[in-house]
Amino acid sequence: MDDIFDFSENVIRLRKSKGITQEQLAEFLGVTKASVSKWETGQSLPDITLLPVISSYFDVTIDEILGYHPKLSQDEINKVYEKLCGKFANEPFEDVFAESEKLVKQYYTCYPFLFMISALWLNHYMLSEGVELQMEILNKASELCGRILENERDRALCNKALILNAQILILLGRYKETIELIEDIADPFSPITQSQGMLVQAYQAMGDTKKAEENIQVMIINGIMNTISNSTLYLANNPDNLEKSRETIIRISELIDIYNVVQVHANTAALFYLQAAICYAMHGLKEDCMDILKNYVECIMVMFEKELICIHSDGYFDKLESVVVDRKETGPVPRDKKVIFASALSVFEYPVFTVYKEEKDFITLKQKLERKGEELCLI
Repeated sequence: MDDIFDFSENVIRLRKSKGITQEQLAEFLGVTKASVSKWETGQSLPDITLLPVISSYFDVTIDEILGYHPKLSQDEINKVYEKLCGKFANEPFEDVFAESEKLVKQYYTCYPFLFMISALWLNHYMLSEGVELQMEILNKASELCGRILENERDRALCNKALILNAQILILLGRYKETIELIEDIADPFSPITQSQGMLVQAYQAMGDTKKAEENIQVMIINGIMNTISNSTLYLANNPDNLEKSRETIIRISELIDIYNVVQVHANTAALFYLQAAICYAMHGLKEDCMDILKNYVECIMVMFEKELICIHSDGYFDKLESVVVDRKETGPVPRDKKVIFASALSVFEYPVFTVYKEEKDFITLKQKLERKGEELCLI
């Protein structure tokens, strides 16, 4: 996987399986024994015109003789993703990005892989230095999404690439393009939004209560997560309306408690509490801000202490993990734990909280999170 070309090893393997010597292979190809020896030791490669002759002699394709595999399985894609995530967390960004670009060229027709790389770049572009470079990376990620949409026939993958591209375009400030891209599919009254309910009905009619239950739980938790996420946007959209913001915070906080969201998907709850804390800070409500920041810190600690970065089952939603495992192709964990934790900790450096930097409660919360990070070897 590190090097797409395994020509040397393949020639050795194929030659030995055929039971011939380097001299015999050289004689057939019309080259010297020294040339074959250099191929097998990786010192050189044959002239390109010899590749069809070599592949024909061993009765394999040119791709096989070179060790070139233009497509990757989903499991291989996930492994590459996890490997690169780890490298982004521990190695210079420029080196890892260059490695990922090399992989893109090698697997340029493997569209699930290109989608994964687009997501990888979106999740790590902020680690690069300078706004100009960050925008360049996002533009490259958008181009990969465009390639997927232009060439891929798998509708599900195209839909995911379309949504991912919309996220990227927003970060690039290309708002008109974003609207044009997703306005139609984002219609909340579209029949497509009713498809999962019809799927449940079909499973029930066939007597497959297990599949029906799994899909019902996914529908419920998606509805809850969407409500929380949309309310996070609602807070951001009403920064001056304290009355409406406070009521939103009260209602969603109750929803988070009722459905045990911190244990099911702590990240969704954390993002809401963060926006709520920002809202209170903007209105100069220190005590309210500190109370909500405590909830935020608790979410982060639970998320990492109990390995709850992804969605998890609890006593009520007891089918979620099996669904996540069955649908692993939806994508691997977004970022390496160290990168996610660093992002969570950076919240305490937000300008909106500058006024509280010397406050005891604020310092205590930051130190509590730092200690947890050190305990888990995340910082």
